[in-house]
Amino acid sequence: GLPLDLPDILRSRRLISKRFFLATCSLSIPIFLLTVTLFILLPRVGLSLFLLGHSRSTRMIGFSDHVNLSGVGNLRSDPTIALRVEPSNLPPNPAARLSLYLRGTAFDHYDGSTWSRTRSSRYPADQIGALVTLRPYSGTPAKETWRIDLEPISPPVILLPPGAVSIRLLSRGEPLLGRPTPIFAGPEDEFKYTGDERGLRYEVLMKGAAPLTPERLDGPERARYLTLPQRLPERVSELAHRWAQGARSSREAALQIQRHLRTEYRYDLNSPSGAAKNPLDDFLFESKRGHCEFYSTALAILLRTIGVPTR
Repeated sequence: GLPLDLPDILRSRRLISKRFFLATCSLSIPIFLLTVTLFILLPRVGLSLFLLGHSRSTRMIGFSDHVNLSGVGNLRSDPTIALRVEPSNLPPNPAARLSLYLRGTAFDHYDGSTWSRTRSSRYPADQIGALVTLRPYSGTPAKETWRIDLEPISPPVILLPPGAVSIRLLSRGEPLLGRPTPIFAGPEDEFKYTGDERGLRYEVLMKGAAPLTPERLDGPERARYLTLPQRLPERVSELAHRWAQGARSSREAALQIQRHLRTEYRYDLNSPSGAAKNPLDDFLFESKRGHCEFYSTALAILLRTIGVPTR
């Protein structure tokens, strides 16, 4: 029933003796060594490690290096900021919203559910210091520039607007030693950066009045962009021919098919077509609702069935 004097108890040598103190210190040494070893071997353990046995029917919205229409139920929104864009030609009172298209990568092979690349080669881009040439251009670049602050994303793809001919890396893209971030060119006109986990900050130089020289496709290249999956239902080709009827050029056919997809289908992050045996066929004829991967797949495959190379 007497009150306890906690400080006196903690000061007691019978509780915290030299032996106890040495034993505690000796335990901390192997724990520290184990922690350092694990940090070196597994510096980043993502949440996916703990979700290996769980269903993957739900995906998060974002940029991906893999496109698979099958088995995808819901797409969850992600409010994380991906990048900031500053166009140089904005008027004094710009609109609240602007339509913006940025290209990251492309795929050339579709097997009926998944898009992939038939080529995987990667090589250093045409880079002199902080200046990276994206494509040959004989004209004078436009005065219009875009400044893009790209947050770290995986894969580390450089997002570019149409008409970009070169980029200039800005301060955020330089490591501590001052060497500009290495840029690599990959298949399907893809550009990636490496060696910097802070993201990338760059200025995009756009083409001027002179047109870009179009890339001419030879026989094998053209055939690669016309390949169709083996089990493509016949009614998909019939639909493409019906929608493109009367078109006088490949571009006009693409615009006609695009108009049908925009007006007769509904954008839906919870499309049921991912669970179907043939996701594209289900999207076009059954559910008629889906997200961006369904729309882009539909346009690419419909155009291929009428002889227009796409990716």
